[in-house]
Amino acid sequence: MTTAGTKYFVSADGKKLGPFTGQQIRTKLFRKTIASDDYVWRDGLGDSWVKISTILDELPSEAFPPPAPETQELRHIEIIHPDGSPSTLVELPEKGIYELPATLKQKKLLMKLGCNNPDAIRHIGRDQASYMIDRFKADYSEMFARHVAEERRATIKALAIALIILLSVGLGVAAFDWLLSAHNPIQTTRKIGNTPVKILSNEQIDHRKRSDMQPPVALPETMFTLTKSVSIQTPYGSVTLQRGTKLTLTSREGDNVRFRHVGADYEIPISATDLK
Repeated sequence: MTTAGTKYFVSADGKKLGPFTGQQIRTKLFRKTIASDDYVWRDGLGDSWVKISTILDELPSEAFPPPAPETQELRHIEIIHPDGSPSTLVELPEKGIYELPATLKQKKLLMKLGCNNPDAIRHIGRDQASYMIDRFKADYSEMFARHVAEERRATIKALAIALIILLSVGLGVAAFDWLLSAHNPIQTTRKIGNTPVKILSNEQIDHRKRSDMQPPVALPETMFTLTKSVSIQTPYGSVTLQRGTKLTLTSREGDNVRFRHVGADYEIPISATDLK
């Protein structure tokens, strides 16, 4: 008669193993680390070793594990833009049957680029990870180009406003001069040698002084154009600025120029611009 606490010893491949519980014997049979033709001994068998197959009925019932949960394959990724623009939903290619899993370096780069769900990329393949990285970089390049275009439009708008202000001031001064001359038609002219000199009235003199005291109009920021493509390192990866891109100059330092974009300064060689 056996109990739940009965201990078994197994003889397999010339080695004596144990002690084991009945459940451990059943598990080892299931995992095929021992065979039913191997010998076993327990208290009550005396000096005899018997085959495991003869005591199977006294071992605990065979337990089968439940089906393993299916791994849901990642089919889409959502690229969230830090500038607040609408996110982009990207469809991923299917994982190949013999495709190797993504490397740790690829997963870390994806997390850095903005994939903030590590469970979503745990089972992706190496080719899928490369595709995701390329899409992230391309999306950030488009976002950077969009910001450059927006800054260019803002600069053009500022130039237009400055020109309108300058023209308005000029027209205002001309109109004021005309009104002043209309109210003071009498002027005297004297000659110094052979050169006639116009003598202005006190009102005209005051008006000229006020005109000279007009505040200066702020000049727009200096723009420059790239004469060849350059690469800059942004917080989201390397971005290539194409030839012909217009940028706003912030400073010049020796053979380099600096410009500000999306809250950060970037430095490029002056030889890549149309500046002299």
